[in-house]
Amino acid sequence: MTTAELLALSLGLSLATAALGLGIMTVLERQAGDPVLREKAWAAALYIPALPPLFVGLLVLGPAPVLTGTVSSIQAATVSFPTGIEADAASGFLTGTLGDTAAIVVLILATVLTVVRAATLAVRALRLRRLLRATAPATPPLRQMLEKAARRIGAPVPVIRVSHSGSDVMLAGLLNPVLVLPAALANAHECPGTRAVCTHELAHLKRADHRQLWAEEALLTVMAINPLLMSIRSRRAAAREEACDALALAGTKAATRRLYARALIEALKNSMPRNDAPAMTFTSEKRKFAMLRLKAILAPASPAGPRMRQVAVCLGGLFAGIACTGSIAIAAQREPVIVATPYAAADRTPDVEAAARPLIFTAPAKRAAIAEDILSDAVVAPVPVTAPEQTPPTNAGEDANLPSTIRNPTWVQLPMPTFPAEAIAQGVTEASVTLTCRAESDGRLSGCSATSEDPVGQGFGVAAIAAAQDARISPGMIAGAAPGASVTFNMRFRLG
Repeated sequence: MTTAELLALSLGLSLATAALGLGIMTVLERQAGDPVLREKAWAAALYIPALPPLFVGLLVLGPAPVLTGTVSSIQAATVSFPTGIEADAASGFLTGTLGDTAAIVVLILATVLTVVRAATLAVRALRLRRLLRATAPATPPLRQMLEKAARRIGAPVPVIRVSHSGSDVMLAGLLNPVLVLPAALANAHECPGTRAVCTHELAHLKRADHRQLWAEEALLTVMAINPLLMSIRSRRAAAREEACDALALAGTKAATRRLYARALIEALKNSMPRNDAPAMTFTSEKRKFAMLRLKAILAPASPAGPRMRQVAVCLGGLFAGIACTGSIAIAAQREPVIVATPYAAADRTPDVEAAARPLIFTAPAKRAAIAEDILSDAVVAPVPVTAPEQTPPTNAGEDANLPSTIRNPTWVQLPMPTFPAEAIAQGVTEASVTLTCRAESDGRLSGCSATSEDPVGQGFGVAAIAAAQDARISPGMIAGAAPGASVTFNMRFRLG
């Protein structure tokens, strides 16, 4: 498969993985009341779908897999063409389902969505920066109260600012966190409910949630084409708020919990309708989870037991294993480069019989430095070539539901073409040929014709047709196509 097809398939696998994670976590969330466990499980469901694009992207950046073998000096060429895994069941899904044009369209759409998301994030960050500039320093009594609350839960003390225009408590910043309190709440710093609200934001700071927020923003920007990640992120944020509530209210009385719940209700009433700043806010990002949060505040859930944690770990391992297995299956579709290395320079007589035997892959031999020198004493052996038919194969399929053209075939026996001697003499080092053949029931190809050839007139079309006579494709692909279906594939030449 081409690079575009590999990347597009990895994005499709990411979408399927996110859907699976969303389904698993929906079931797990009903059984696990511990918000800390649920928050970690939602984090796994958020980040694991990014593994397929990351894995395949790193693979594409690396060198292509190379198969090497020894042939005659005339066959000193490398040829690469689409191939796939030999499992017939998997080949129907992983090959031939996504054309190169469709893959490019998917990648363009993903790029556009990423750019739009990045621009939106930049606007939100500028809005947050203006909001922080409009704040004022905190008073000493307020600072003393926050320092005492931070010592109680073991959290660092952030920079404290007071906002006279905002109405929501906010923890912002990546490296230098800033805690912003509305003026009404700052003036009532002696109230137990106010202390609990401030402790909630300090719990975010202790857990480093302000950094996790930016990691999530980066992930959602890069994976903007996957809409399910937004829903998973919202559910993780809801579980995170519950976890911070539990930490802030640990060891408090029921009266303090009621004051805290009342403070949350008031904050929800007074908060801005679209507070989309990239910061941790007391009212959280999605208000639809407020009722569940209020219930957890007034009736906190017990920590998860060992059995529930083991179930969560097993489900997470299964989830990650499925994502990794799918990534490896997609990576296996990358086009290998088959390198046919010449004999040593002292061996000037090409062995035609050895060249006709099946290729035995060995370690790479030392390549000849100059192709003309290899050619000087070589004797070009005639290659039997079946003349191509004048008319392209017709669609003989009777079932309209079966494809009449097989693209990106899975190979049982690879075609090994000879690099044309006249092309070497002309200094040509690379070429590409597109062949269209008729697929026989046993996997062999017949009636091949070159539909495109670049460069033209150097013998590459004839060499490609000759190599196709000995190649075979998977019979499973033929069984899944219409009778008499044609096979179209590319064959690329490169002089080693």
